[in-house]
Amino acid sequence: MNFTSKFIQAALGISFFKVEEIKNNSIKELLEIKSKIKEDPIVVENWFDNEINKIKNIIDNNSSIDIESLINKIK
Repeated sequence: MNFTSKFIQAALGISFFKVEEIKNNSIKELLEIKSKIKEDPIVVENWFDNEINKIKNIIDNNSSIDIESLINKIK
């Protein structure tokens, strides 16, 4: 295996680790917000509005973006 292949595999390993971390954090956050649906629906509605706005900003503001910046914005 040449240097380029090793470099690409290392970069993918780091990216997959970050994606796994984002996944776990997202699950935790979703479970927390789910527990508030009945007790505080306004908090839940505001949370969804915030998440929707984050996604809109990722798509609208990124004509050219690197993977690291994209991962950070998704967090």
